[in-house]
Amino acid sequence: MRLLLLAGFGALGLFLLIRGMFSSSVAAVLVGCVLLMITLVLVLSRIRLVRQLNRLELDGPHLAGQTVTYRPVGETVAPEFHAPPGFHAVERRAFLGHGRDTFERAADRIRRWEVKTRAGFRVIRVGDHGSFFSDGPVASMENAVIRFGPVRETVTVVRVVDEPRRRGFAYGTLPRHPLRGEEAFLAEWHDDDRVEFVVRSMSKPRDPSGWLWFPLLLIAQQFFLRRYLRALVE
Repeated sequence: MRLLLLAGFGALGLFLLIRGMFSSSVAAVLVGCVLLMITLVLVLSRIRLVRQLNRLELDGPHLAGQTVTYRPVGETVAPEFHAPPGFHAVERRAFLGHGRDTFERAADRIRRWEVKTRAGFRVIRVGDHGSFFSDGPVASMENAVIRFGPVRETVTVVRVVDEPRRRGFAYGTLPRHPLRGEEAFLAEWHDDDRVEFVVRSMSKPRDPSGWLWFPLLLIAQQFFLRRYLRALVE
């Protein structure tokens, strides 16, 4: 909304400037110039603020002081997945093969964030002393900044599943994330020896205005779900 107002403010200034030049109206030119200058100052201030916030995202103590933006926590790793009212729920499964070796290999890749990195994301793990790039297994309450192009998602690991036939983890959204909700990646080894990769998510917009663009985000979500599934199948 703020960006739309800023764009409208700049467009009005440009319109008055051009109109004043063609109509030889000094007043219109001056007002247009003033509006454009104000718009430029606001844009530069916005850029500076965004850079400051981006630096804070990689600050361990800053992230450690934040809490997830939704409730309840851990629903995506429950044996029976039921998203709470108001959340859009998704579950997808992919057959990986049979046996312990397949299960152990899939679980190891999941716990090292490879589902995200193999899907094209960059995962910056953030600890007490700043960012690090260790490929060790995830830990509960671990923070991360997930990037895909200009999009940045700030999350924290809310659950780690380490069972004999079920392993993986779930992360939840922190305040600067564009959504509220949770996503989980699980490897399941069934009694019939089948191994499945399970992706679950529950999400909703961060604020009421987000419902305007939420359908577009759901389309993007389906695209990434397919990439997640291929990340372990291939």
